[in-house]
Amino acid sequence: MPLLLFDIDGTLIDSGRIGSRAIAAVFEAEYGIGNAIEDFFFDGKTDIEIFRELMTRHGLLPATEVEIRREIEQITERYLEHLRETAKRPEGGSIHPGVLEILEEVQERTWEGGKRPIIVGLLTGNIEAGARIKLQRFDLADYFPFGAFGSDAEARAELVPIAVERAQAYCRQEFPPEEIFVVGDSVRDIECARKNGVVSIAVATGSTPRDLLAAEDPDHLFDDLSDTERFFEIVGGRRSDPIRGS
Repeated sequence: MPLLLFDIDGTLIDSGRIGSRAIAAVFEAEYGIGNAIEDFFFDGKTDIEIFRELMTRHGLLPATEVEIRREIEQITERYLEHLRETAKRPEGGSIHPGVLEILEEVQERTWEGGKRPIIVGLLTGNIEAGARIKLQRFDLADYFPFGAFGSDAEARAELVPIAVERAQAYCRQEFPPEEIFVVGDSVRDIECARKNGVVSIAVATGSTPRDLLAAEDPDHLFDDLSDTERFFEIVGGRRSDPIRGS
């Protein structure tokens, strides 16, 4: 049974930059730093990694790891407050092409209906509460019963085994590496799949240009996920099948 692990920002949705705006608001309100995220590269980083890098950039990083973690916890609390408020505004953001069709098809797939079931979860740098806020804004949260989040590990590559373990507990079955698919829009999504020996599906709907994604040689590459027929051909087969994207 295939296991699909989806990134959120740039892959499932365009969040309307509510996450980055909330982070900017925190650093302005708590530290008096305007434009704290100017020219900052977010793609594929976990929230905790982002907070740490911004603290370093602005000379805010405490001396010890214990103090750093305490400060990050406080930033996280403020971030979620700002994110909840920002998410209430109706303007901005959208679900990317093909995403809803894929998720609805997955829900309908059963052996009884003649289609191989597929399991979906999240693999995202968002802390879990932040991920749910973003997805609930587009009524997508209920499609994902489990996941691995930026609150579980700071390094993205460490999230794959966490997500797989939770999938196995949820389904009470194991997933071979060739049937685990990491779907994401950044170079780090491709790298974390490769480091864990699972299949990468890159999609150029985020801020990383298609040619940069292609240069990382993902197992499959899409401009967007609107070609759902090809998508299901890939995830219904094995990595060795002659359906590799170009």
